[in-house]
Amino acid sequence: MTTLGGIDGPASVDIETTVTSVDHVESPITGTRGALVQIEIFESHRLSTSQHREIVIATSGNFVDAPEERTLGVATLGGSLLLCARDEPAAKITVRARVCAITSAGSRARRPLRRVPPELAELFGQPDGGGELWFREVSLAHGDRVRLRAVVVPSPRVVPTEYRSAATTGFETRDDLGAVLLDRLA
Repeated sequence: MTTLGGIDGPASVDIETTVTSVDHVESPITGTRGALVQIEIFESHRLSTSQHREIVIATSGNFVDAPEERTLGVATLGGSLLLCARDEPAAKITVRARVCAITSAGSRARRPLRRVPPELAELFGQPDGGGELWFREVSLAHGDRVRLRAVVVPSPRVVPTEYRSAATTGFETRDDLGAVLLDRLA
């Protein structure tokens, strides 16, 4: 893990943080509230006999008839996420939500979906109707511990002179300089 101390230009960090944003978004699928909710919707098709192929599953080398998946899209709900560095509580990091990848234990678990909710339909397009709909969802809520791996830069903050003692150090992620990865910690 790295530290934010001494950063005066673009720098790669791998740091443990805590979500300080309020839980202002709600999943249109599950109703889960969070500061950030990321949803992936996909179709799963069983391969026809003519397309049949066997795929080796890592567990004990068994051959299994596996479905083919087609992602309809990924939506990240929430504008930006404010994180507080664990070892430097005064250091705040702003993450633009739409350009980050979020992982969590169990986030690869998929759940069935009857239909794409209307509020997400224009983002995801329409399924081709030939397969079952599934979704994966992960959320980050106020107080969650998160590992941030990204390039950050100091962000200027205007603080009146009489309040300088209360100033915090601010940073923002730069997705144009590298991937922004958030891993929710247990």
